[in-house]
This record gives sequence, structure tokens and C-alpha cells, in this order.
Amino acid sequence: MSEILKIEMILVALLLFFIIIIILKSKKMSIKYSVVWLFSAFLILLFALFPTTIEKIANSLGFEKLSNMIFLLMFGILFFICLSLTIIISSQRVKIDLLIQELSLLKNKDSNNEISKK
Repeated sequence: MSEILKIEMILVALLLFFIIIIILKSKKMSIKYSVVWLFSAFLILLFALFPTTIEKIANSLGFEKLSNMIFLLMFGILFFICLSLTIIISSQRVKIDLLIQELSLLKNKDSNNEISKK
């Protein structure tokens, strides 16, 4: 792996850590949702600091250039992030539906109480 690519990967990982920390401090994202992003940044940093591991994997998988393997890894990380965010959104949708149903029941109960009082 070239030195320039190592430096770029380290800078991207550090920039991602820095951005996530700023977002967390401004309370625009909760810690439980930031774990996916921090894990991704950690993977990038890990591969940049230990390039021989990724080179061995790339050679064993038949990649001619290491940059192609890194591109595939970045694609995999983005796929993982999209999948985890989809799971989060789906679970939030279920919770929202449940809240809507409970609120409707409470409103219905209140309106029935008002009718019975009259």
C-alpha cells in the first residue's frame, strides 16, 4: 500500500471521528446511532495502520490492485451503514405506529368520558 493511500485513509478516519464527536456534542445524534459510524471509522483506521493484513486478503481474493480491495471495503462499510440505518428506521416506524394507536385510544376514551358526563 502506498504511503499516500495510508495517509489518506488515516485522515479520512480521523476526520470521521472528529465529525461524529462534534455531532454528538451538539446532541444532533444519540450515542447508540453513532456507534455504526464510529465502528466504520475504526475499521478504516485499522486497515490503514495494518496494511499487510488487507494486502494478504486482497491477494488471496485475487485483486490485482489494493485500491480495488479498499474500494470494495468502503462499499461494504457503506452498505453496512445503510442496512443498520434501515433497521433503525423500521423499528422507529413500529414504535410510531404503536404511539399513534395508543394516542387514538386515549382520545377515544376521553371523548367517551365527556359524552357520559353530559
